[in-house]
Amino acid sequence: MGVAPATDADVHLLAQYEYTPASSDVDGFSYGGRAEAWITDTVRVGASGMLEDNGIDEQKLFGADLRIQTTENTFVQLDYAQSDGPGFGATYSADGGLIVDTRSATSGSGSALKIEGQADYADLGIASDGQITGYYEKREQGFSNLDFSVNATTGKEELWGLAIAGQGSDRLGYGASVDVYENSAGDKENEAALDVSYLLTEQLDLQVGVAVLDRANSSEAGSRSDLAARLTYAVDDAATVYVYGQKSVAVDGLATNDRVGVGGSYSWGDGWALEADVFDGDQGMAARVLANYDDGLGNSYYAGYELTADRDLGGISPSGKDRGQFVLGGERAINDSLRVFGENTYDAFGRHRTLTSAYGLNYDSNNTICDRV
Repeated sequence: MGVAPATDADVHLLAQYEYTPASSDVDGFSYGGRAEAWITDTVRVGASGMLEDNGIDEQKLFGADLRIQTTENTFVQLDYAQSDGPGFGATYSADGGLIVDTRSATSGSGSALKIEGQADYADLGIASDGQITGYYEKREQGFSNLDFSVNATTGKEELWGLAIAGQGSDRLGYGASVDVYENSAGDKENEAALDVSYLLTEQLDLQVGVAVLDRANSSEAGSRSDLAARLTYAVDDAATVYVYGQKSVAVDGLATNDRVGVGGSYSWGDGWALEADVFDGDQGMAARVLANYDDGLGNSYYAGYELTADRDLGGISPSGKDRGQFVLGGERAINDSLRVFGENTYDAFGRHRTLTSAYGLNYDSNNTICDRV
């Protein structure tokens, strides 16, 4: 490596390489499959399975499901799965690999059960527009798949929830939900929410809501009740503006979450549209600006900026100031079945600066199957 003639300083380039061979020969493989069939016009049965062999241990995962669908929007589905083996470990990164979050594998065996359903008001004989949804899920300690790993830290997990949403009239809309999570370690997170919207005039819409949170885990415990309101004004067919606010009215042990914000959107009518939102509050300032273009033929492009309040990556806070994320991407239709996409994200999370690029395709083989690579 050369140096400038004006200096006699030595410049050294050092490189180090290390290779650690496996302690034994490893001959591993992984395979799986799924089969399903509609045995009647309203009943579908399915079965899935996978086997991963790393040459030392085997991880087995098998499942079965039953779906009863009486109409397009009304159904009940039952899923059951059983796993056995050393478990699935995983490593995640939100910034292209600079900061990683590792989920350790959970060895053992266990099962999981999930029941979910949905029904339109009309199918229940209710003379109104609306929908009811619900779910129940239980995961035993030792169960492990690509999404969940239930270990001794949490023990058995149980979740359930209910939600309704509907229209009381042409001007009145409403929604309510309850979500409950508990585990054998004593952790819990229970949430309930109620919101109502009313069209004051043809251009002015008012939304109000209340949310209650009850949380207990190893890092925090307490409860909080929040009131929120949003007023939206439709300037014309192309432009909309809104203001909103939220106030924590009853707090016990948890941080308050007060905030106020403004936003809006504008459409030029030639495929271009712009959205913007900014708020400030107890959790910090946040902003989002997005410009997008859609030609109506399956081709779209977008560019924007987003700053999230009180953001962390895998529990790591920024060293310096979080300056948000810049994104640029698009999707292009090759034909009726094939679309390609690409996205570039520049993340200025304090001193952790990263550029992440993602490319892929969507392939619609028929009206019911979609694969993404």
